[in-house]
Amino acid sequence: MNMDPSANNQAHAHPDGEDHTGRQADTEVQSRPATVLPPPSDLVAEPGAGQVTMRWQPVVGAMGYFVHRSESAHGPFVRLDHGGMGDMLAVPGPLFADTTGIPGKRYWYAIASIFDVNVPPGELSAPVEASPGVENAHPLTLRVQARTAAGQLDPVWHMLGSEHLSQLFYGEGPGGSQIGAEFQEALSLARRELGATHIRAHAILDDEQGVYREVAGEASYDFTAIDRIYDRLLDLGLRPIVEVSFMPRDLASNPEATVFTYRGITSPPRDWQRWGELNHQLAAHLVEHYGIEEVSQWGFEIWNEPNLVGFGPNFPGFWTGTQVDYFRLYDQAARAIKSVDERLLVGGPATAAVGWMADFLDFVRRERAPLDFLSTHSYNNLPLDLHQTLKSYGFEGVRIWWTEWGVSPTHFGLVNDSAFGAPFILHGMKSVQGRDDALAYWVISDHFEELGRASQLFHGGFM
Repeated sequence: MNMDPSANNQAHAHPDGEDHTGRQADTEVQSRPATVLPPPSDLVAEPGAGQVTMRWQPVVGAMGYFVHRSESAHGPFVRLDHGGMGDMLAVPGPLFADTTGIPGKRYWYAIASIFDVNVPPGELSAPVEASPGVENAHPLTLRVQARTAAGQLDPVWHMLGSEHLSQLFYGEGPGGSQIGAEFQEALSLARRELGATHIRAHAILDDEQGVYREVAGEASYDFTAIDRIYDRLLDLGLRPIVEVSFMPRDLASNPEATVFTYRGITSPPRDWQRWGELNHQLAAHLVEHYGIEEVSQWGFEIWNEPNLVGFGPNFPGFWTGTQVDYFRLYDQAARAIKSVDERLLVGGPATAAVGWMADFLDFVRRERAPLDFLSTHSYNNLPLDLHQTLKSYGFEGVRIWWTEWGVSPTHFGLVNDSAFGAPFILHGMKSVQGRDDALAYWVISDHFEELGRASQLFHGGFM
């Protein structure tokens, strides 16, 4: 992961000249014509032991593909659900193995290309037939020539996700666990064993930190708690990715709109000018306190998953505004941060399930908004090919940061602590080599209190 702001810096980036977690916000969205791509060519389906492996030619501009299956060459073709625990069904291609079929049964497969997950896919390719094998797989002998160079390994895991960093200073929790000490040990282990360099965490603007208050109608700032948090993180050899969230109570248009047990406020600001000034003051203070050479190696990500409007009363989502409101939130924050120093890195939209990519890039291009990195989230699936999306918009110098990615999008999922997680993570890290700049596993510690403090470590949490 290259965090050097001088490398491919896009301080003001602009070109020359269906199944998702939760329900995505769908009111007052940016108008954009859908881009329909042709289906991939040269689809081949090869039977194997209990599975069928498909290969096809990539389509220029496609961030991913939907695999469809039928029991007849004439259809109907149904979009393949490759596990049921992920937050989307698109795959990056151009290789996919279907392990969900019945061995010995004949199936027909067809592939559709997608430009963006929020628009309908293109037409299906010509179908091909294959049957999962009924015999067990033969033993595989693998010989590795360790002295032969095979290419460069990009450490995309150098960025990791974390629950809010104020936990570093917590005391005893349920079951007698020492939250702060154990949380710090997890961060230290990530630095020492994985070579982690950056931590992305929620809620740095929450009222727990006391950052923003209004006294007699005037804005008042106090960055003492943030300094304490970031001082400790830097002492551990780690740098922050500053997720600019959630909304301070005195600035919120609806202070009662909250998420999680710690009640992060999810409403737009009631005063947009003061929202921009808060971001300017935050960035200016961090540069003054730590120096531009240090802070220019961080990153400022505007908000968290604004496209999720919730799962019901127990989880209302991360943003009560519209898509247009979020774009305004992003634009004002990004410009305010850049006004402190052009070398500061800004990005977004930090959406769930790769949502809003085309709409967001349309907005950035039209308004010439600052953009150094494109960020989004995905779970239980290999990351889609956002390089194709950026290339379509002329933003080839913009970095790609998956600021949340992991085995499962669910709390307390049994698979999170299973043996299946490790090979999946390694496969994901391999899949983005040479393409993406960061793939941040979510999260680094089971001390995670979005839904309340866990009774013990290794409870099936996101770790």
